[in-house]
Amino acid sequence: DAPAPLPMSASKLGARDKRELDALPAKLEKLESELAALAAQMSAPEFFRQDSGATVAVQKRAAAVAAELAAAYARWEELEALRWR
Repeated sequence: DAPAPLPMSASKLGARDKRELDALPAKLEKLESELAALAAQMSAPEFFRQDSGATVAVQKRAAAVAAELAAAYARWEELEALRWR
């Protein structure tokens, strides 16, 4: 016999994970806003006319924010899966 599934209200999240999950929407919003601002900056016609050091710095920051955003979404999915397991 297979074990009975847990009710949907049963949570496997500890207090620390719950706080992290609660904070993730704001973090995601902040990262998405920053990435949108960087994308707008890079799409401006004068962006590539500036100093190459400044251009590279903005591109590197955009890549870092995109990676951080992807990691935050992955963590959110992980915590949600734990929450409803």
